[in-house]
Amino acid sequence: MPDEAPGVRASAPKPTLGQILRARPWMAAPWVALVLAAPVVVALRMRPAPVPVIRQLPPFRLTDQTAHAYGTDELRGHPWVANFMFTSCPFSCPRLTRHMARVQERLRDRGDSAASVRMVSFTVDPDVDTPARLGEYAERYRVDAARWRFVTGPTPDIQRMSTEGFQVAMGAPPEGRPQGYNILHGEHIMLVDARGRIRGYYRADDNGLVSVVRDAETVAREAASEAQR
Repeated sequence: MPDEAPGVRASAPKPTLGQILRARPWMAAPWVALVLAAPVVVALRMRPAPVPVIRQLPPFRLTDQTAHAYGTDELRGHPWVANFMFTSCPFSCPRLTRHMARVQERLRDRGDSAASVRMVSFTVDPDVDTPARLGEYAERYRVDAARWRFVTGPTPDIQRMSTEGFQVAMGAPPEGRPQGYNILHGEHIMLVDARGRIRGYYRADDNGLVSVVRDAETVAREAASEAQR
């Protein structure tokens, strides 16, 4: 091997990262903290956002499509999704009911995480929408009566649930109910928690579908957690 040139000093090999960290362990602390924090950051990003509490609903007692009483008592402990409709509606109601049917399907697909969630459709035309008529309407949309009920009752009770409870407008049917008549009613889907509190209003579109199912799962988990305490 040739001699080194005079005045030239052989360079020492550069230390590896492992050697540096063993010699100076405090330099590893930020890297360790970053690795440990990564799962926490991922978990926080995946955690569903809190669902706000909007207002408490008044108690109600109506009649469902099976001609049985249905209301606050039967829904206690269950989150539920609600809407307003009437069977003769030629305008928004078919779209709203199809949307509710999609909600029913999505909730069923969620399995146990959404098993406690119920659905309630309030008719705004109770003088026409008898339990039998609501039952026929429900069959048309393949309603699972174990989860989804259509309810009717005295007009003042329905009006109270709409305007005082959900705070959405409800009109009166036109005189004589001419062909293709309409009744003013809310066109949003509402989410109610297991304690009868409104937790959200959702549009009857694809984004609203995703949001209401996600939030329904969240409030269902809340209810399950509260029941275990």
